[in-house]
Amino acid sequence: MDSVAQALDLDPSQLQACLGEPPAPGEKPSEAEHAALIDCLQRQNPELTADQIDAAMGQMRKGPPPKG
Repeated sequence: MDSVAQALDLDPSQLQACLGEPPAPGEKPSEAEHAALIDCLQRQNPELTADQIDAAMGQMRKGPPPKG
């Protein structure tokens, strides 16, 4: 999560405050949850675009690359 916060130029605590409860495994956030996340993160950093947020969140869902 720290790398996602860094990519969005936020403190990890700011990112965590906006994330709320994660969706159930295998489910994506609803449109309303997605819009609320973007709104919250843009209040934390007004320079963020929805595309930047979506890209960073996509990286977080993928997780770190396997080691080896």
